[in-house]
Amino acid sequence: MVQRIPFIVTELGPDVDPFMLHIHAAVAQKERERIAQRTREALAAAKARGQILGNATIGQVRKAEADLHAEHFRPILAPLRDLPAKRISVILNERGVTTPRGGKWQANQVIRMLGRLNIAVLNSARPT
Repeated sequence: MVQRIPFIVTELGPDVDPFMLHIHAAVAQKERERIAQRTREALAAAKARGQILGNATIGQVRKAEADLHAEHFRPILAPLRDLPAKRISVILNERGVTTPRGGKWQANQVIRMLGRLNIAVLNSARPT
């Protein structure tokens, strides 16, 4: 609104007065603040009751799952360990091997995966 970009609020229709838009924006902002305050109060009350918030072990569990999933790539990556990470990523993409999330490989992903598998990789820049 400050930059004078026209927009339509579906609840108010296309011909709404800018003043009404400001009023609705202010009310929405106030409601967001009230929701945040109620959430903070509820979490503080739960903590005061002794309720455990969050999961302290989730990071360890997810790391173990990632390590287990990475083992699938060991037989694919181990023979390529003497190549630079950039070259490995190109080879994996040419072979149609997707990343754990189903995408294309980048050098940094190869480096992280090799690190997870404790396989050393050459730096992309070769000494002359």
